Amino acid sequence: MNSLEKKYNRTAPFYDLFDYPFERWRYQALRRKLWRPLSGIILDAGVGTGCNVPYYPPEAKIIAVDQSERMLARARDKVALSPAEVSFQQENIYDLPFAESTFDYVVGTFLCCVVDEPKRAAKELSRVCKPNGQILLLEYVLSQKFLRRNMQKLFVPYTKFCFGVNFKQDTLATLKQVGCEIEQADFWVDDVLQYITARPEGK
Repeated sequence: MNSLEKKYNRTAPFYDLFDYPFERWRYQALRRKLWRPLSGIILDAGVGTGCNVPYYPPEAKIIAVDQSERMLARARDKVALSPAEVSFQQENIYDLPFAESTFDYVVGTFLCCVVDEPKRAAKELSRVCKPNGQILLLEYVLSQKFLRRNMQKLFVPYTKFCFGVNFKQDTLATLKQVGCEIEQADFWVDDVLQYITARPEGK
């Protein structure tokens, strides 16, 4: 069992409780916005407790993966809320069992900002995405505003323990480092929550 799996097995029982205010007042609308236009075969990479599940598009086929079995168990409890066909699998985000160029879309919500090796994870997401597909990521980043940036740094021990989030991770730079072509990078909440669309490496 690796450190990421241990971390989320530990926090799984109370993750949704701690996350509820953010989910209710911030994330739900963003998840709906992200998932609504998608179709085809989609990988939900790092499904966690399944907060994306109610927003899966009905015409899609979803494979939802996570390294933590306890997080996956909570995600499976939400399967009745999904309008799409969905299967859940416990997988290592650094070594996915799927063939190259499998998915029309590869989606990660708060993924690269929580993994221990974001560059390795991004490279694997790129590998399993079709050449004409897209990688869609919603990630926390450090604010460029002095007060907000320092508040984020102050709360890093708490956010890393409860949610695994490390605000210091620069997902946009990571995608560029592994050769992905950035199509869009917009802030959806202030300058701390960034939505990124990218094309896979060298395809």
